[in-house]
Amino acid sequence: MRGKVARRIMRFWIKSRGIGEMALCSLLVGLSTPIILSFQLTLPNLNGGPLFAQVPGTILLSLVPSILFSYLYEKSNLINWILTRRKLWLLELSAILAIVAPMTLGVLVSGTFSILNWELFRDSAFLLGLELVGLTLTAPRIASLVPATWVLVVALFGHDFQNGGFHQWAFLLEQDPTQSSWLITTISFVLGAAVFTSQSRQKRYKISNNSK
Repeated sequence: MRGKVARRIMRFWIKSRGIGEMALCSLLVGLSTPIILSFQLTLPNLNGGPLFAQVPGTILLSLVPSILFSYLYEKSNLINWILTRRKLWLLELSAILAIVAPMTLGVLVSGTFSILNWELFRDSAFLLGLELVGLTLTAPRIASLVPATWVLVVALFGHDFQNGGFHQWAFLLEQDPTQSSWLITTISFVLGAAVFTSQSRQKRYKISNNSK
């Protein structure tokens, strides 16, 4: 009997958490990599030099998985309360993997194994890390402002026309991922995932205790 109840609760969690939607969205984002790589946006430049500058289209598409993660997270608050006494950090980790794994598959299937194809994946992983930090420190409705604000700052101030390139902190503008950008991305993603899974568990225990 307990096993059936547990399975029903897990199915309810998977549905309310939007695991299928996140996985499908991330897969489509990964598959679109070859198309979006050739897309450029023209935005105002606020860092000296020309009035306008070219920004890779991947910088906007890479926001989609993280925004969807927060949106579906907010919808799952009820089932998360029901699952308070379970190992929530494992469930939340699986939700994060539901974005990363399909996107990786999409990038691999999308065609060539050029390093350029990993630009979108790198940007998405970095912004997801910022999103997870935002979810930990703020409400789900405004958590997406953290990565969105960073993208806006990078797009408007990231160009370094004096040296003919980009500032190191604005690596989202680079179409040729460097080792340093991968290092920063890894730190952002791992730190965000660790903080989110641990802090969300503590908050839900607090909610459960207060509800008694």
